[in-house]
Parts: sequence; structure tokens; C-alpha cells
Amino acid sequence: MKQKLSTLFTIALLALFFSCGTEKPKEPNPYENAKIEVKTFKSDSTGWGYDVCLYGSVYVHQPQVPAVNGNKTFATEEDAKKTGELVAHKIRNNIMPPALTIKELDSLGVLK
Repeated sequence: MKQKLSTLFTIALLALFFSCGTEKPKEPNPYENAKIEVKTFKSDSTGWGYDVCLYGSVYVHQPQVPAVNGNKTFATEEDAKKTGELVAHKIRNNIMPPALTIKELDSLGVLK
């Protein structure tokens, strides 16, 4: 019994030892140096939206405030720009998908 416990303990220690140094190498971030640009546009007669362009092509087209119910547009061009910049930041840091939460939008001050 004592030898069986000793063997199990040795196996557990070896497993721990070998698992500590075998972390997968980090994948390179394909967006780290990408050309990303945020463009705002009039979404309807009263609101704003944004496009996030990757190398000159529209990657994200957002005519309404994301993560909220309905078709609410941004009240100001500045609100659309700030939100688009956060999405661009997520893309640049390979946070995919670059979805936004109500909490993030609230912290930007775009939910009024």
C-alpha cells in the first residue's frame, strides 16, 4: 500500500513537472500592425454610425448602436467615433469577435 502511494505520488509529481513548461507558443497577432481606420457616417436623418476599415475595405459596418435592442443610432458623430475606435482597438489586439457590451458602451458614455 505504501509503495503504491509512493508510485502514485511520483507519477503526479512528474506530470506536474512536465506540464509546467509546455505552454503553447503564442500565435502571432495578424492585426498588430494592420492599417485600421474608423469612418463615421450619417446613419439616418437624426443619427450616426461607423465603419471600421481594414486595409481600406469595410470590415465592420455599424449603422446602429450595437448591443442594444432596436435600431437606435448614435446621437453624435463623436459617440460613433469613440465606439468605432474601441472596436478598432479590439481588432488590433486580436480580440475576436470585436463585440461590445452594454457595460463598455456605458463606460464610453454613448448610452444616453
